[in-house]
Amino acid sequence: MADEQIIATCTWTNSDATVECTGETFNADLAANDVVKIDIDGNPPYTVGTVTDDTHFELTTPFSGVTGTYSTVIQRSFTPNLHLERPMPGDHAWGELLSSVFDKLDGFLGYLINTAYSTIRKMTSVQSTDHTFDGDYFVGQAGENLVFGNFIYLKSDGKWWKANATAAATMPGMAMAIATINADANGNLLKRGFVRDDTWTWATKGALLWAGETAGTITLTQPSDVGDQVQCIGQVIDADNIWFEPSSVYLEV
Repeated sequence: MADEQIIATCTWTNSDATVECTGETFNADLAANDVVKIDIDGNPPYTVGTVTDDTHFELTTPFSGVTGTYSTVIQRSFTPNLHLERPMPGDHAWGELLSSVFDKLDGFLGYLINTAYSTIRKMTSVQSTDHTFDGDYFVGQAGENLVFGNFIYLKSDGKWWKANATAAATMPGMAMAIATINADANGNLLKRGFVRDDTWTWATKGALLWAGETAGTITLTQPSDVGDQVQCIGQVIDADNIWFEPSSVYLEV
């Protein structure tokens, strides 16, 4: 359309996608994806689906309001993401415009915060299925065959090997294998999170867990032999579930 915004007199019908206007030339002035709105506060905008002729167009969704003839705003100049109206030359309705902007920004930011909290940071502490987890993970290359639950460290070759608390060269552990991964293959490795393995039989909820003295294992017993590496790697949730978060602080007995 020649102008970014025009005002037309249009008849809207409840539950109908067809809008009829008078005195317009929509074949030249209107196109799919333009935005139309009854010029009354509180009414939502609609999107043009197709232009039928100079006085009729179809909405992408049926009109949900009260049937009637209304002054209608037809506009192309909206921001692409939040669908905020841009001010037009000579437009003095700044209070209404800013109020609309704030309402839409509030709704959009609220959606982002709630979605992020629910889908990214809110973890489920007790997994109900064997060999499942909820946490932060990444992809790494195994240096040897690994299985679910193996506690692993990053070797100088850039690959992940089973950690063993009996030797400084195989410590500290940094992650856990959360799948069966063959040597030299890539697989998912857990950095921190809640994990379930039904072969575990932890007896004391809340007990600290340590890197084990057998390669790849975790244990309730803190290593105590001379030369052992002592690293806390998490806590017991219940018999089959743990919180896994290897400490960056460790010491040698």
